[in-house]
Amino acid sequence: MRSDLLTAQLLTTALFTSATELRAPRSDFDALLPGRKIVETRSQKSQCRLPAIPSVWLSSGFPDTMALVPLNGTNTTAYTWPTNCAPSTGNLSTFMLFVDFEDQPAQFDESPQHLRDFYVPGASEWYEKASYGKLHLEVEADTSRFFRMPASAESYGLSRGFNSSAHATYLLDAIDSYENATGRPVPASDVFYVVAARSAWRISQTAAYMASVLYSRSGNLVSRKAVTFGQDVYDSFNFKALNHETGHTMCLPDLYLESGSAQDLTGGFDLMGWINGQSNDYFAWMKWKLNWITDEQVDCVTASGSTTHTIYPLERDDDHIKAVVVKRKDSDTEALVAEVRTTEGVDKGSCVTGVLLYTVDTTIASIEGPVKVLDAHPETDGCDGVPKNDAVLTNGTSYELEHWGLKVTVTGQEGDVFTVQLDYS
Repeated sequence: MRSDLLTAQLLTTALFTSATELRAPRSDFDALLPGRKIVETRSQKSQCRLPAIPSVWLSSGFPDTMALVPLNGTNTTAYTWPTNCAPSTGNLSTFMLFVDFEDQPAQFDESPQHLRDFYVPGASEWYEKASYGKLHLEVEADTSRFFRMPASAESYGLSRGFNSSAHATYLLDAIDSYENATGRPVPASDVFYVVAARSAWRISQTAAYMASVLYSRSGNLVSRKAVTFGQDVYDSFNFKALNHETGHTMCLPDLYLESGSAQDLTGGFDLMGWINGQSNDYFAWMKWKLNWITDEQVDCVTASGSTTHTIYPLERDDDHIKAVVVKRKDSDTEALVAEVRTTEGVDKGSCVTGVLLYTVDTTIASIEGPVKVLDAHPETDGCDGVPKNDAVLTNGTSYELEHWGLKVTVTGQEGDVFTVQLDYS
């Protein structure tokens, strides 16, 4: 959502109401969850794994270190740089509670269980498919009641453009409401979800809270990150809003521009761009970054010459090549990616099958256009009237980036498996 990045950018400047409310020492996560210990480790290297840039908000590059996080006998991996990202493999633990307000109380025909069922199991199943079973979203929800917030819905000001202080206050009030009603702290988790009653239309915007660590006012660790859900989920989106916002908690950027259409840069080809897109799996680049695909599943091209590559569908759970990445010469910040998109998996609503091309620039921040889909058919619109929804190359077609000295040609197709030739000068 557009407001979540603006909120998160302000949060990183430490404009918080109290130093005791929000703190960010990484070592505190040794005690966040029982049995969890963080051990620094280096991930596998590939010349095409462009490094993340610390000064760029949610840079699309790869951080240099990961954390190996054992929990209940399973291993998860999460970036500890730059902002204690939520785990992207293994078990992603979350806690969800539901709130209403004196001026906008929950209606008689809505219940926390109904709202919980709006998101789960849909969002969990989406991650199971998209991650090839590598990420398990676990949602613990207190559906016993709507927890009454201490202030009116109107007073929080959670509409477009709300600021970091308002977001922090809303979260901390929700935590207080839970603690006061139950006499116990909010269970510690990787991500804390606060869902407003559907009748609370003044809580209009959904946003990820991207401070490093969330504490309660009483000093209890709550979560690495948090997400607050508003009316826009029901008016404009669906359960995949949870997958979009949880993507931010794993430190993925927004792929739309702050102004303009959400489809302008990436069409409907990534959930971090357009939630309702026709083919909204995560890009192969993002899956690589999340450790859902490995270095061995990526062909890396760094030198001039002509090379041939066979690419298998991104959505298919196998060990074959999922992407070809071309590192731009004399640059450690730019790459071109070629991947195959089909109508399988979470892309079952797609209206095209073919080779998708896009560029990645790690110097460009979230909502400023770090990823751009290259449209092989700029003269036509794709399905849903979106120009880039038909961007893919098909057998016998090619795309040339003259300023890169690169030409990509699809030279063969067998079912949904494509062969491409790269001519790089």
